[in-house]
Amino acid sequence: MATMDPVMQRRLLGSVDELQQTLRLLHSQRQQAALEERRRLELLSADPFDVDAQRRIEEEIRSAAVNEAYELAVENTPEVFGRVSMLYVAMQVNGHAVKAFIDSGAESSFMSRKCADACGLLRLMDTRFAGIAKGVGSQKTLGRVHSTNIKVGNCYLQCALTILEELPFDFLFGLDMLRRHQCCIDLKRNALIIGSGSDEAVTFLPESEVPKSESHEEPPSPSQRTSQPPAAAAAQQQSSAPATDAVSQLVALGFTQQQATEALAVCNGNVEQAASYLFSSGF
Repeated sequence: MATMDPVMQRRLLGSVDELQQTLRLLHSQRQQAALEERRRLELLSADPFDVDAQRRIEEEIRSAAVNEAYELAVENTPEVFGRVSMLYVAMQVNGHAVKAFIDSGAESSFMSRKCADACGLLRLMDTRFAGIAKGVGSQKTLGRVHSTNIKVGNCYLQCALTILEELPFDFLFGLDMLRRHQCCIDLKRNALIIGSGSDEAVTFLPESEVPKSESHEEPPSPSQRTSQPPAAAAAQQQSSAPATDAVSQLVALGFTQQQATEALAVCNGNVEQAASYLFSSGF
């Protein structure tokens, strides 16, 4: 005997009013989908010299290609939609335990003033090297510690540090020190390999041990921060209302907001197709 879909089973076991409301909603969604399909067919059969019609057809083709790529990504590489934990290792700087952010994209190694103070390094800071840090914002550098001992795993290394007033992390272990000590970021082994004669492997900290206040969520790029033109902003506001209403309709069927949003993205905003997708997926 075939097993009934669990979501539909909850609907049938619910009140008659709830079932009727669900059926009315589905009927309304089918009517809306039929109307949209009719409009689409009319558009496709429109005057081929109509610039506006051709632009809509082009957008429809583009949107279909985007949705196809999204579905392939969801199926084959779902991990790309998750949050990537940054690479940290446990170190000791001048005998003080710190969690160091490993960043091969940073030209130099940096430490916050607060951390340098805790490690007793401010007394060794050469203020003649004060200036402006490029590539990590526009804040002023306080100076430079030319040499200090750090312990990574069982290795003792000499490290030079630039001290900044503010950092979103205590200590950034940059490319200068990675090259100096022939380090290798081995993602297969999930470890930082210290290659200066010892090949010491230091495992990266798990996400649970990465400081929560140092999530490293990238700020918007300058182009993203630029305000939209009034016409674009108005169009975005108009398009957000139907999307919100579509999510609400799916949530009324018993799905979570996240499930509704993902289903609408897969189904190009079509509520009926999204509901069918969620029912068939067994959510």
